[in-house]
Amino acid sequence: MNFAELTYRSPVDGRVERYYCCDRGPGSDLLVYLHGHGSLGDQLLTRPDIAAHLPQIDSLGLSVISPDLRGNGWMSPAAAADLAWLLRRERTARGWRRTLFLAGSMGGTGALIFAMLHPGLVDRAAV
Repeated sequence: MNFAELTYRSPVDGRVERYYCCDRGPGSDLLVYLHGHGSLGDQLLTRPDIAAHLPQIDSLGLSVISPDLRGNGWMSPAAAADLAWLLRRERTARGWRRTLFLAGSMGGTGALIFAMLHPGLVDRAAV
């Protein structure tokens, strides 16, 4: 899987945020991976116990976004607004279909909070 390190400017306050993206093309489903406490979006790529899941994700043909989300924002109002904006923008631009969330620890808590705040942007969540 080829990941690009990308940035965007938050629509909330102009803060520059980073995310990692693997685009499998239009029509693919999107997997949003949320990091846990003390980590950032690169956790999916750098932690051996988590990176071990990349071959399975690759075999499913999923596009992936793994954002920093303001460090340990844990789905603060600003982090939730940033993620909602990013997902809307990227899904439209890239032609992705369903959005699936995968997360553990505090990332799992963030995924559940986000799903409650923005149910129209979450098709499935595994925490």
